Amino acid sequence: MATFRFPRFTLFLLMRLVRFQIVILLLAAFVATAYSNTALISPDSDDVVVANFEAEIYNRINRERVRTKRSLLIWDERLAEIARGYSREMASQGFFGHSDPNGRKVQDRIEMARIRNWRKVGENLFWVESRDNFSPLAVRLWMDSPSHRDNILDRDWKSTGIGVWRSENGRFYVTQIFLSD
Repeated sequence: MATFRFPRFTLFLLMRLVRFQIVILLLAAFVATAYSNTALISPDSDDVVVANFEAEIYNRINRERVRTKRSLLIWDERLAEIARGYSREMASQGFFGHSDPNGRKVQDRIEMARIRNWRKVGENLFWVESRDNFSPLAVRLWMDSPSHRDNILDRDWKSTGIGVWRSENGRFYVTQIFLSD
């Protein structure tokens, strides 16, 4: 049986073409992600923009987990509602911290929402002055902080919810809740 062999130069060109196509695909994916939520903030579009920020942060967190060979977190709308409520509370009452002014922590908020049978809960918080696209900044700063990074990459977490709220002065508050059952 005869074996056909490509000339070296042809193989070289084919390899370059494949590499070029891969680079183009990666670049297209990067551009699509980078510009997916650059909508300007306006009173009429706050709900859409906030939902985009929540989704973008969720996707970036899962990318970090995949990059470090962790499982994807499942989106839990119940956790997102609790997180959104806490972000709104921080924005309206002018505080920032893992405990509210009455001393309640994330565990208390989970219990008050009647979420049962959980084994472990965690929380990451972030705030930023008004900005068009802060999702990359939030995840980068969390990943640069050992305790926040540990939360993001914890192998025990199964689900997450993210809540973003914009205060009257334009500051954005972000709460991410992690849960394992």
